[in-house]
Amino acid sequence: MGKLTKKKGVQNTVRPELAEALKDLMSMGINITATSLLRDVNNPMYKNKSNAGSTHSTGAAIDWQWQDNPEFVKFLFGDSVTVEPGMDKEQIADALKNATLSKQGAAWCKKHNITILDEYNMPNYKGGKSGGRNHFHMEVQTKDGNTRGNQGKGKTKIE
Repeated sequence: MGKLTKKKGVQNTVRPELAEALKDLMSMGINITATSLLRDVNNPMYKNKSNAGSTHSTGAAIDWQWQDNPEFVKFLFGDSVTVEPGMDKEQIADALKNATLSKQGAAWCKKHNITILDEYNMPNYKGGKSGGRNHFHMEVQTKDGNTRGNQGKGKTKIE
């Protein structure tokens, strides 16, 4: 059984749909280290207007980095990604540009209605690489559009 590890300050409360997806991974023995999950009104990032509308504010998203999640990267992308320890941010971003989902990764994403964004290669406001955003952003797409008003009582702790 895999486990979820949270970086400092990361809450473990998420929407049930994301909890189900993460528990599915852990049942396959895959460990996950999250750099961000729920960002509620008590999170300093929530105060920023652009973060208040984020899927993190509804508990529907997780941010993670390749170096903390080698099993998860292998599961999702198979051999399409070769990232080695010691690579700098530019080398990592370049290696990830050609990433394609493995058959098992694609099936898992489809099963849980998951979207993965490569924020290693996301441009910043000056047109360059994203700088401090060197991570993957993954979110579950829900019937209610991940809105706070429609999510009801469905928040789940993930361990």
